[in-house]
Amino acid sequence: MLKEENFNKTDDTESARVEYAAAQEAYLHYDNFVWQVGAVLIAGVFVYWGFLLATPPQLLVTLFGHILVTALMSVWLLYAAHNRQIYLFKLHRIHELEKRLGMLQHRRFKDWGPTEPRVYRIDKPGGHCLDKLVYVIVSLGGPLQACLSTNASEWSCVHFLLLGIILLLVAGVILRVRCLDCKTRALIEALDRSAAQSNRA
Repeated sequence: MLKEENFNKTDDTESARVEYAAAQEAYLHYDNFVWQVGAVLIAGVFVYWGFLLATPPQLLVTLFGHILVTALMSVWLLYAAHNRQIYLFKLHRIHELEKRLGMLQHRRFKDWGPTEPRVYRIDKPGGHCLDKLVYVIVSLGGPLQACLSTNASEWSCVHFLLLGIILLLVAGVILRVRCLDCKTRALIEALDRSAAQSNRA
């Protein structure tokens, strides 16, 4: 009976190690893949801006083009937020497994209380904040250039409407991403509270 219990304990530990390795690999994948995609999109936008500066089209065409750029970058930021949700959940599971296995690689970045304080502190702004900053710069850089390179007399109600669409789209996407992040963190905190209550019981 004792041998069987030891075998089960060893087997559970090995399963946890395998799960830990898989979660670690997935965490790194979702953390890195966003910028692998984003770098290509951002480079394409800068090439597009180069064409606009070389041979500026009509203002109406320019603003329509900027709406498409903003829409494309909005998809990228929402995709980044989706991936961030996944890797935060993966990281939460990694924390659980590290506590179970006595590991500290990721747990040292978070304050777990007096018995396990934070060891490593990372300067801000965080990577997800920089994602938003890049999104705003790329989405609004083109419209800003269009505003600065044209006279006020060239602007009509249609032009202002298109500019308003761009601004509303950027603000809406930023708000949506913020809500997703708050929702994710709230769920993780609820899981931690539930686990702490179970341990006390």
